[in-house]
Amino acid sequence: IQFTADQINMLAGNVNMLKLKEDTQNTCVFFEGGDNVDFRIEAASAAYFFYIDSGDNKLFVGGNTANKLTDEMFNVQDGNIAMGKNSADANGSELRFAKSRNVTTAVNAADNIGEIVFQGSDGDELVIAAKIVGGIDYGTPANNDMPGKLTFFTTPDGSATPTEAMRIGQGQHVVLPNGALLVQGAAAGTEMGGGTNEWAGIAIDYYDQAYDSKDGGRLIIRGDSSNSIKGTFTITQALYNNGSSLESVQIDEDGNVKVTGGSVASISDSRIKENVS
Repeated sequence: IQFTADQINMLAGNVNMLKLKEDTQNTCVFFEGGDNVDFRIEAASAAYFFYIDSGDNKLFVGGNTANKLTDEMFNVQDGNIAMGKNSADANGSELRFAKSRNVTTAVNAADNIGEIVFQGSDGDELVIAAKIVGGIDYGTPANNDMPGKLTFFTTPDGSATPTEAMRIGQGQHVVLPNGALLVQGAAAGTEMGGGTNEWAGIAIDYYDQAYDSKDGGRLIIRGDSSNSIKGTFTITQALYNNGSSLESVQIDEDGNVKVTGGSVASISDSRIKENVS
């Protein structure tokens, strides 16, 4: 043990195991000089309750093989991660991912910011079953401008490669590029309205007593929230990625069908007349 006016060094075999120093910032340093010395704290039933593997730059908790922290990842095996916050406010715990191109360099369009990956063992290795990716959408990031997106991936049966299943873009639109929307349940449905407290819009849901007393589905067009106007249903044709559109057919609030954007073709006209007595 070496003593100086403001420092104590504990050495073994000329290796500085511990240094205690009084200074403007008091310090306690283990293994100063980068010596390859492992550090271990034992518990009543765990020889490696807290363990630092200096040679591999790894920190272990609860063992010397799993639950490790490296300069690249934090790995927890046979355990859980729990976060809690006990404070007299409305704020909860955060799991935060951050990304830059080089500390202060802005990210680019389509950059990934963070991923949550779910893997399962196939018997000899871990394979991705699903993942959620948060990143930059097609817009260009700028000062206080960060257009984001969330993308959800699932791996199809017979494959080991995740496929994009759903994307929520910077415009808050939802895209299903490789699948379909399936809503299950007798009381379930899909609604699209004019706002949080507005009923005006469209609803698609399950209907267990149709006009002929048979189960089925229904498409509902709602009017305004005052209940004074029933909804009007229109079929509109539009060009891809273009604002030009044409309203073709309209069903008004009284149930009248109108061809608003053109005329009834001859083949349609003849079939309608066949049913006229």
